Amino acid sequence: MSQTQASSARARGATNRGKHPTPPADEPFALFFSAPAFLPILTPRRVHKVIMTQAPITPENTPPPEFTSDPLVWSALVSDPAIGVAVVDALGVFRFANARFAELFELGDPASVVGMRHIELFPTDCIEEWTPLAQRVLVSGRPVVLRRIFAGRQLQCTLWPKPGQTQADAQILIISHRGEHAPLREDIEIIESGLIDLGPLDALSKRELEVLALLGEGKTLDQAAAALNRARKTIDNHRQSIARKLGESSRVRLAQIACEAGLRISDARLPRMRREPNAN
Repeated sequence: MSQTQASSARARGATNRGKHPTPPADEPFALFFSAPAFLPILTPRRVHKVIMTQAPITPENTPPPEFTSDPLVWSALVSDPAIGVAVVDALGVFRFANARFAELFELGDPASVVGMRHIELFPTDCIEEWTPLAQRVLVSGRPVVLRRIFAGRQLQCTLWPKPGQTQADAQILIISHRGEHAPLREDIEIIESGLIDLGPLDALSKRELEVLALLGEGKTLDQAAAALNRARKTIDNHRQSIARKLGESSRVRLAQIACEAGLRISDARLPRMRREPNAN
């Protein structure tokens, strides 16, 4: 390369530095990740190609008629192994449930959920909390996030309203997943459940739940003792009792269990949910 050509190449590099590459015509989705908003996730000197695939539409993920406007989006949503998806009508009848939703709520075969009312699947106290919340979502037309501990694990559900010709035709799309995630939209209200389903943690006393929550926050025994106004030896006795009941001797593992449950000290005071479904 001549000196003139090298100078020209350096000039072009300086001019183009910081610009986003134009994707080839046969890679239209590459433009999505070349947009300025996604610059922080791009590694230097390399642009990742984005490959999008569509899961096949099967009887298990066929959307209800009201959700067929974009089958690609629906198929991608219900096929995600981490996301539970369900559709409930204004009467509380399930019109759709994917496998992950049934797994998260321990409902068994998702096909058996469709056509059943919520009162046939969930405990009475759970229905009493759900009903006014669902009515509020349908009337206001605004989504909400419900956070709760279910079966000893933190579960977050976003309720999205889908208006119908009449209020009776309206439906709610429920998106559920483990863990705690802040909504991307600031206008979505987060509601903490007034019930708690501790699952295997139900063997613990109120005080033991408080100690476990503090261990999950990374507190030492001395710090937990100060927070609960108890002697260090008392807190250590509680820790040993927790370990025996849960079959976990490692303090690190106990902290992990508390984190997976999203356990807080205030949760120890919540009424414990009865797991028996409503017999009505």
